[in-house]
Amino acid sequence: WRSGTVAVDAGVPEMTGLSTPTTVPRAADGRFTVRWAARDNVGVVRYQLRTRRATATTWSSSVQTTARSRELGLGAGTWIVGVKARDAVGNWSAWRELTVVVPRDDRGWAFSAGTVRLTGSGYFRGTLTTTRRAGARMTVAFSGSAVYLVGPSGPGYGRMRVTVDGVSTIVD
Repeated sequence: WRSGTVAVDAGVPEMTGLSTPTTVPRAADGRFTVRWAARDNVGVVRYQLRTRRATATTWSSSVQTTARSRELGLGAGTWIVGVKARDAVGNWSAWRELTVVVPRDDRGWAFSAGTVRLTGSGYFRGTLTTTRRAGARMTVAFSGSAVYLVGPSGPGYGRMRVTVDGVSTIVD
């Protein structure tokens, strides 16, 4: 007689985490890292990752991996990132999703006076649009429920008034 151990795996994996250090990437090249985790009664052996623009209905081709993180470089816009887990017998978890907003660079914008465009690897997408003229204005039209301003801050950058829908805030 021989004996052995049999593990019955009738359960599906459960996604326990999906995150990124920030939902608005601030790295100079616009890249960001997504991390995920899952659990299963026997063990998770693979993950599937997909992306899509928030305004689109079609997902990217799925990428299968054993890794629990991936660095992504997506174009400007709002993106949905989805991940699901697979166990050893082929059971798949439900998709877990998060939203990431990748900002546009500032090359298309200018101040009403004294616009200076700096370039360098430390600036978001390689550019920084500035002015030293007191009272200079920049108007940016957008539609949606949020606007993100990404850039350096500190004593050398001055104060800025941001007004959205008639409500002003000073950024210092």
